[in-house]
Amino acid sequence: MFISYCGENVESTATSSTATSTTATTTTSTSTTSTTTTSTTTTSTTTTSTTIVNNYSVDNLQDAQVVLKSLFLYQGKVDGLNGLNTRNAI
Repeated sequence: MFISYCGENVESTATSSTATSTTATTTTSTSTTSTTTTSTTTTSTTTTSTTIVNNYSVDNLQDAQVVLKSLFLYQGKVDGLNGLNTRNAI
């Protein structure tokens, strides 16, 4: 029976930023008053996630049942037959 396991870490980083700015000017005259308001907002978010990818190698159906049983996906008898429990686990 041959079962090999290889775990690989995959790391991805996503960065998003949003910037909004406007200019402020206040003008006053004798007959008209004009006012403009300024606001500046900057938001920056960084997200990092790590995913573990498991690679299992099996030679036959019985080996697959052993691996599935170790992952608690297969609850039947390890018999090498492609029965209902094996198909559901896969």
